Amino acid sequence: MTDSNSPPTSPPPPSEPAEAPGEQVNLPAICIIVMGGLNILTAIALLGMALFGIGMSAIGGSVMIAAFTGIRVFFYAIAALIIGGVCIAGGLRMRQLRDYPLALAGAIAAGVPCSCCCIVGIFPAIWAILVLLKPDVKAAFK
Repeated sequence: MTDSNSPPTSPPPPSEPAEAPGEQVNLPAICIIVMGGLNILTAIALLGMALFGIGMSAIGGSVMIAAFTGIRVFFYAIAALIIGGVCIAGGLRMRQLRDYPLALAGAIAAGVPCSCCCIVGIFPAIWAILVLLKPDVKAAFK
């Protein structure tokens, strides 16, 4: 028997549907692609500096220091090119929900301090990694 004085019970409100994995990875993937592009632009500028001798010799440093700086900047630029390429490839794969290891590598690479935007790059990198580690997102990858 029901008590006539008790208020009528209403069904619970419908829960909001969970966001689809493709929507969850879209914005972090775009941020990772942008970070990769900035890494590549920085690498191109550094290669120009290394190849054309702009650096220590331009401000009156010794030839030996200028040569060492140029070689170091050259290898730093090559590393930034590689990391930028991994970021772009991983971000594109992340948006397509394909190749989970490459998407995760791109997210990790975005956090590597290899350009002037490394402080900014760490935040999208952490965000993308956290999104990629969600079980529903991981399961959505082909």
